[in-house]
Amino acid sequence: MSPAPHPSDPRRVAVAVWAGQLVLLGLFVVLATALPSPVTFSAPRELVLWVAIVTSAAGIALSRTLPARIGARQAGGRPHTLAMTRFILCCGLCGACALLPLVAHVLQRDGRLLGVFAVDVLALVLLFPSADHWAELAKIPERPRERGRAA
Repeated sequence: MSPAPHPSDPRRVAVAVWAGQLVLLGLFVVLATALPSPVTFSAPRELVLWVAIVTSAAGIALSRTLPARIGARQAGGRPHTLAMTRFILCCGLCGACALLPLVAHVLQRDGRLLGVFAVDVLALVLLFPSADHWAELAKIPERPRERGRAA
């Protein structure tokens, strides 16, 4: 029987961060749909929708590509520190791009913006720090050998 993980196990902390971000986004969507629309917002509805779509797509793409570029040296050299750094970046990008469609929805009351928000939340849900995902985040890339140097 293996010992129980310590309460400050980095992966457990990551799960708490992930769950907290989902709860906050849930509260934001409740607030955004309950608030009355302010004064008339004059931006074209289609333009606002496309800005939200492009922002969401960019945020999701960056959340999947940028974290791998963080090397062990920038994250303190330890695998669990590297994994946490990469994970926080992933979640931050997804969470940040999820807020734009909500703010736009408050201003324009366009239901399609809630669909964009739902895609952003799904991207965040898929970032759950499972054991396999955590191991992938903690992976320290091997440095390529320099040419012309003796082994």
